[in-house]
Amino acid sequence: MPAALGVLLLLGSGCSPSKFDFADVEGRVLLDGEPVSDAKVVFMPVGMNEEGESGPYSHGVTDSDGRYALKTQDEDARSGAVVGRHRVIVSTKQAHLDPNTMDREIIDVPESIPWKYTYYKETPLAVEVPPGGTKDADFVLESPR
Repeated sequence: MPAALGVLLLLGSGCSPSKFDFADVEGRVLLDGEPVSDAKVVFMPVGMNEEGESGPYSHGVTDSDGRYALKTQDEDARSGAVVGRHRVIVSTKQAHLDPNTMDREIIDVPESIPWKYTYYKETPLAVEVPPGGTKDADFVLESPR
């Protein structure tokens, strides 16, 4: 009876059991020693579970001191990220599609982060999210010399 009640409470609350473990993640982004504000930080899981799924991406936006906290990009929008290895991209670019044609990007805020940190296939940024989470997922980026 208690197990059935627990399942009913879980279903009634709208929460679904997750296939992944999540942990809170916070950190800071610096570029050439200076905090980066209004940058989107995206964690993309690398590993997969038994069903061949890697889990949802997580993202956060830096404040004026370069600090961010992550939330998942799935419908549950949980705080944190999937436990495990991630590739990370950082970008300050903001854009929208041309409403007249919907096929041309209009840049609202140009990119201020070096290209290699903004592109998934090139980013050297990687992090392991531990089961207990972390408040030290810091990234020190450097401009090309």
